[in-house]
Amino acid sequence: MKTVLMEISRLLLVLFIATFATFAMLYTESDTVAEDILVMQDLIPTKEAIEGIKKEYGLDKPFVLQYANWIQGVTKGELGYSHSLDKPVLDEFVHRLPNTLILTGYSTAFILIFSLLFGLLGAMHKNKFIDKIIALFSSFAIAMPAFWIGLILIVIFIVKLRFFELTNMNNPKNMLLPAISLALPLIGRYAMLIRASMLDQVSANYVTSARTRGIPQRNIILRHILPNAIVSILPLLGISIGAILGGTVIIETVFGIHGIGSMVISGINHSDYPLIQSFVLFMTTVYIAISFAVDWLCKLIDPRLRHKNSTRIEI
Repeated sequence: MKTVLMEISRLLLVLFIATFATFAMLYTESDTVAEDILVMQDLIPTKEAIEGIKKEYGLDKPFVLQYANWIQGVTKGELGYSHSLDKPVLDEFVHRLPNTLILTGYSTAFILIFSLLFGLLGAMHKNKFIDKIIALFSSFAIAMPAFWIGLILIVIFIVKLRFFELTNMNNPKNMLLPAISLALPLIGRYAMLIRASMLDQVSANYVTSARTRGIPQRNIILRHILPNAIVSILPLLGISIGAILGGTVIIETVFGIHGIGSMVISGINHSDYPLIQSFVLFMTTVYIAISFAVDWLCKLIDPRLRHKNSTRIEI
């Protein structure tokens, strides 16, 4: 119980530091926020007008008081008001979040399925033709930026072949291309990591012992080597989910997806700091949740870890 409380305290401290630092950086730009609000209202940003807007939005208050008011609002489910969208941030966040979660879910599924498949095939056929093909694919996938992959897929499958639609991202089928764009670089990376991890396990004592007992090679790989290989890279896979969410900022813009990634880009362009701060809060919370989930999954897959130090992600 004491360990759990210490872990929760540590992760809450991470959340506090992330939001406090972001709020501090945004606090120094209060004049810019006021100017942007006036421009959006077709008003001249005079000094008097700027001071009036700062007073109206509470930007003239001391930093600590502004941050305390924001924290108090968050505890009540209030994330502030977006001046660029002219609506509460929470309403827009809830409206856009499903699209981002669908995109992230597709990408994560692709990463898990294909990195495990390619890593397994590469390890089982070491230095053979299929292993070399997978290594070549992985090298290209790792080297290609996600947004560049997205643009290539748009040209081929939307513009040329018309298999998908760029204007109807509410259709889950049309989320496949953005998800592939996000997943491909990570598939290449983790396929190679799983292959290397599995090859390291091949020479372990427990594998040699299993062979001497006459256990079939396929069972040794699937029941012993693969689970141990997964445990060794699971923390990295957990971090990748957060990286995918961060990557949606660019991919949603490329594909015109109405998600929280494109929302934060809009917030940056319009100096809409409640939107930016809410995105930081969301991402930090996601990483904290992943830290707990990965720790639990590692212990579930490998019971030996229940009596050892946690394999949690260090954020």
